[in-house]
Amino acid sequence: MLDLEALAKESRAERVAVLDSWLAGLLADAVAGTPPPKQRRGAVPPRTGTDGLALVAVGSLGRREPPPHGDVDLVLSHRAASLGALTLAEFAAQVQLQRTKLRA
Repeated sequence: MLDLEALAKESRAERVAVLDSWLAGLLADAVAGTPPPKQRRGAVPPRTGTDGLALVAVGSLGRREPPPHGDVDLVLSHRAASLGALTLAEFAAQVQLQRTKLRA
């Protein structure tokens, strides 16, 4: 769980490290429940895990300058095939579910 009160007291560099780790964990947890894509005969092996996905921080975190009580702006970049059988909406719902679990 991300402790927002403790995070606000950390130095800027420590906030960046904590947020990076937290976000990487959220992405990995969301992807962990996805079924692997099917192998197509003669095709390149399908990507698994977070291959083909990137969670990109923009704004203050992207500049590595998050303020103590700032928000986090993110862009999810993906190759369509990297989500396997999931739609992007289903994947986003899994990320939201993981985020909700961390807050509880």
